[in-house]
Formats: sequence, structure tokens, C-alpha cells
Amino acid sequence: MHRIISGILLSLFLITGLCLPAYAFAEDKLIIPLNDSSHNQFIINNDRVYISTPALEKLLGSDIKWIDRDNYKGLILSKNQTNLVFIMDNNYFLVKHGNFYSALEQMDIQPILINEQTYLPVKYVLEGLGYQLNYDLAHQQIEAHWTGTFIKEGYTIPVQNSLSQINFYPADLDIELIFETNSQNLEQQLNDINTILSSKLDNQLTTPILNSIKLDNSYINNSKFSIYPSNGQTYIRLWK
Repeated sequence: MHRIISGILLSLFLITGLCLPAYAFAEDKLIIPLNDSSHNQFIINNDRVYISTPALEKLLGSDIKWIDRDNYKGLILSKNQTNLVFIMDNNYFLVKHGNFYSALEQMDIQPILINEQTYLPVKYVLEGLGYQLNYDLAHQQIEAHWTGTFIKEGYTIPVQNSLSQINFYPADLDIELIFETNSQNLEQQLNDINTILSSKLDNQLTTPILNSIKLDNSYINNSKFSIYPSNGQTYIRLWK
């Protein structure tokens, strides 16, 4: 079932021929009221906050593309080179940041349809786009602060990223980072690698990795990490 849903979500993204729009950076701070039901923009269902798709477009200036198929309906939300793909009546959604990261994530709730209006869970939409949420119960509102990052397996990763690819393989790899060895923006790639690794690891592991790349970028494989140059790209793998 997981593979079927993953295939549907990926096909949803691909069949649209979607190009990533060059939106401006997101607002630094968004306020979402918990006690304002005007125009049904926000609702609370089973103690979870939902936002309507028209309100979402207005709030974020995002682009939403609708997909209507015989066996499923879905939508693609695009903002700042991030794409979120949702399927109605399903707990899985696809997160795609630029060309470097794509993953199927699981929610504990689903998109809902009320009076022919689609509502998406605020938490997964905003966190997927790079916001950090703060629930201010005293003022009955949610404050969403733009961080420009997302968190995966304990790593904090910039949504605007110069790396070619970032992968996670739960079976044996903690993280895999792939960068272009001969790229003109090599220094920026190294900075992004340092930012990502140091967000979870200490310098005793991060420093040897970076020093090895800067020294000669040769093949290394030990019990903690490997560095594997191949065809103009270098693969950095951290073992579990």
C-alpha cells in the first residue's frame, strides 16, 4: 500500500509538468486565529487546525494545482521551490524541496472536504514549507515563524539548498549527501554540508568529513562514514 500511494503521489507531481515558480521568500511571521470562523477560512476538527485552500493561497501567495482522477483526487501546493502533494482521504503526502529532496511523509490526520471546500492541516502544510509553529493559547492563535529549514531524522536542512541530493535510508544510512565535485559553487555546497551535519553531529565527526573533502576528496570508508567520489559527484554517507 505504501508503494501504491507513493506511486500515485509521484505521478500526481509528474503528470502536471509542474515547473517550480520563482516565488519570493515567505513571510517571516504568520498569525492564524483559532477563534475566528469568518468565511470558514480556518476550522478546528478533532482538536486539529485546518485551513481552507483559498485562505492558504491568500495567506502564503502559494500556487495550488488540482488533480481530479477517477480513483483519487489531489492537489499540489507550490511555494518557494517547495511542493507539497496531498491526496484526499489519505494520510500520506509528498514533500519535494527543489530538485535535491523528495520524501513521502505520514500524517496522523487527512485533508477533509466540508461543503465542497477542501481543508488542509495547518501543521503539515506550514512545517513542510519551512515554518516553525508556536501555539499561543493565551491569545487563541498559532504563530508561524519562517525558518527556511525543515527537520528530518534530527538534521536541520535549509529548504534553499545547493546540494544535488539528500537521501535518507532508514535501514542502514543515517543520511546521504550528494554534491557536484567540480561545481563553481563548491564552497557553498561545503557550507551547506557543514550546516546540515553540524545541526545533529559534533565536531569530532563533522570536521574529519569536511577536512577529507577539502584535502583530496579521496575514497574513505570506515565504521562511521564514507566518502565516495564518482563521475563528478561525491557521496557522503553517515552510517547508523
